[in-house]
Amino acid sequence: MRAALIFIALIGCAEEPPTGPRPVFDPASPSFWGTPWPSDDRTDPDGTLAVSTFPDPFGVPLLGDYLARAEEQVGAGTNSPIYVLMQGPLDPLLLPTPQESLEDPSSTLILVDIDPDSAHWGERFPVLWEQNAYDNSLYMPEHLLAVAPMHGYPLRPATRYALIVTTGAATRHQAWAERLRPDHPEHDPDLIRALFPLGLTTDDIAIATTFTTLDPVAEMATLARYVQHQIAPANLDAQPLEHLYDHVHYTAWRTRYFSPVFTHGEPPYLNEGGAFEFEDDGTPRMSRFDEMRLAVCTPLGEAPASGWPVVIYQHGTGGSYRGFCNSSSALEVMNRLGQVGLLGVGIDQPLHGSRPGAEGAGDLAHFNIVNPDSGITNFRQGAIDAIYLARSLAARPHTFRAPDGQRFTTDPDRILFMGHSQGGLTGAMAAPFVGNDLKAMVLSGAGAVLAITIVERKDVLDFEQLVRGLVDLQPEEPFTPLHPILGVMQTLVEPTDPGNYAPFWFSQLGPWAGHRPVPILLTSGTNDEATPYSTAIALAAAARLPQVGEPATRAEAVRLRTGDPRPLPQLLNATDFEGAPITSGFHQWWKGTHFVLFEEEEASDLYVDFLRSAADGMIVLE
Repeated sequence: MRAALIFIALIGCAEEPPTGPRPVFDPASPSFWGTPWPSDDRTDPDGTLAVSTFPDPFGVPLLGDYLARAEEQVGAGTNSPIYVLMQGPLDPLLLPTPQESLEDPSSTLILVDIDPDSAHWGERFPVLWEQNAYDNSLYMPEHLLAVAPMHGYPLRPATRYALIVTTGAATRHQAWAERLRPDHPEHDPDLIRALFPLGLTTDDIAIATTFTTLDPVAEMATLARYVQHQIAPANLDAQPLEHLYDHVHYTAWRTRYFSPVFTHGEPPYLNEGGAFEFEDDGTPRMSRFDEMRLAVCTPLGEAPASGWPVVIYQHGTGGSYRGFCNSSSALEVMNRLGQVGLLGVGIDQPLHGSRPGAEGAGDLAHFNIVNPDSGITNFRQGAIDAIYLARSLAARPHTFRAPDGQRFTTDPDRILFMGHSQGGLTGAMAAPFVGNDLKAMVLSGAGAVLAITIVERKDVLDFEQLVRGLVDLQPEEPFTPLHPILGVMQTLVEPTDPGNYAPFWFSQLGPWAGHRPVPILLTSGTNDEATPYSTAIALAAAARLPQVGEPATRAEAVRLRTGDPRPLPQLLNATDFEGAPITSGFHQWWKGTHFVLFEEEEASDLYVDFLRSAADGMIVLE
């Protein structure tokens, strides 16, 4: 009765004249595009995604692998597009800008949280959209409408959403509209309840699809808790230091320790292997311990009474454990850290240096889109390395012993982190789980939304051409982050997309025990060829980082999140999920490269002062 009353209250008074094309809605059609996707109606009996009819005209092995894994996945992507086939072209003037889709009651596209168990029920998300006008694609029909959360606005994990296309842009499909009746077997009360706060009636809907997202961070939360609580912290000072070289501002040493690895198979996992495995009760299944090289770079001068504050450094692809202390540049990371009294430690990333599989690993092994088992775990393993090292350093003071009798004791209450490129990505995924161990983090050359990277990155590999070739895409076919091929890929790689972790850095409380916020500085250059600056904007927006300093681009997603850019200096300029003020920010440099922090003194000063002030107990961005 209640549902019927709600339905009656939402019925409009008059039939509006058609305003646009009718959506396609044919559940009996053998075509994948016969009904909107994703949809909770389009899952297999075990709750996994049903994608067996996705177009695969050439039987491409890569696409087959991705589709097979999609058939095992519970939940839709959090950054991936939603697709609705239309019978004709929509009028683009009737479709919203991202800001309009977020704020305008008359928006013709609405992406909204309809989950009755969600604390954010009724929350709208800004969207990007495009409609395919290419009529010769074997993967997507003409007039296919793709709608995605604006990059930087990932949907929340394990939450039910609706995409609504209103009659302001399209003509209602009457067969689909029958589902709005309370007595229809496919009636969705969650959708009906969401309409009134949106100012809509059932007559305002041309078509809608409702779907539930996956939880892309759940596995990492389980792994983080396991390495922090079930594996003893490493004794980093068990072996004497080996002297490497003397620098004017520090001395470089080396030692070794063992760190847990959870990727299974034979590294470098180019074509198979590399997956995480879990017991039936969800306990992670460890593969091995890797012997890790640990660079220990000690400042000159007298140690603080409490011990040296420590910066953990994770390098980029192709680098090494000494990536922060291997040059004579005045802006070398350790040269700068040594001058302000910060001790630095560095490790090899997975498939680098002396770690298993490094000799056979190339760029494709690190960004492995050919073998998705490894592609979605390699960087997460790097995040596990960071989490374990942070916990080990925070567990107790370590006293490193030099052959000449010197002792270097660390302060477990002043542990910091800096990651560049791949290290920025692994740091971004570690960040939600290290708030109890780290005082602050710097992420350089990091971004979010893999689909953008595939389209825009051209430096080590032309990823767009690689994927085009692998799926035999027509040369003239448009290939954007909203293309269905990339939609499937994005859906599968959500667990390793940093954008899904960024909300949990400090702004959103995670569902795992002991979650604490961590202050973060994210940096980007507009001429970054390895990490397109649009991906850095997406990451900053997902984290709700205020943009600080002179803006290099408009960064619309960040402005929608946190307002206009703020001039330096900044202190306590954001609020964490505990309601406390926190200092964090996103800074861009016009024409800055991937290595802007190591090339421009202003950029170097910003991150060094951020880390130094964090070690001193009051973080400032200046």
